[in-house]
Amino acid sequence: MPAATKPQPSAGATLSIASALPTTEDDTGYAALTWVVVGEIVNIGEFSRAYNLVPVNSLSQRQTRNLKGSYTEGTPPVQVNYAPGDAGQQDMLEALVSDDDVSFKITLNDGTIFYNQGLVTSAPISLGGVDELVSATFNLAFNGAMVIKYPT
Repeated sequence: MPAATKPQPSAGATLSIASALPTTEDDTGYAALTWVVVGEIVNIGEFSRAYNLVPVNSLSQRQTRNLKGSYTEGTPPVQVNYAPGDAGQQDMLEALVSDDDVSFKITLNDGTIFYNQGLVTSAPISLGGVDELVSATFNLAFNGAMVIKYPT
């Protein structure tokens, strides 16, 4: 199935984690990993390459120009219904106490896959109100280049 040409719902998207890093940072390297789906995901936040701006000022002109500096691939928050017995959530909690990068795979319902590697930097738990579920938010920090595989 080719990449979507129409808007698509978020429903059906998944996030998976692998404790290993790929031998090559391409779709083949990532596809060879053993993935565990993180269960009970409610929301996967925004992720994208974002550049820091470097302001440039010259005496010869009054206008500040901006150049691109360093960048990050994103720090998406992943909100889940807290289920610490879920294998994927267990792997996320294990990644939280590790200083090592792990691999992440986000799969959309059209088959598009986003691969990256990085850290789980925090996982606050929220009890909410009487009519809410206990939730957790796994905050990720991507450290690799985003690899995107579109369906064929």
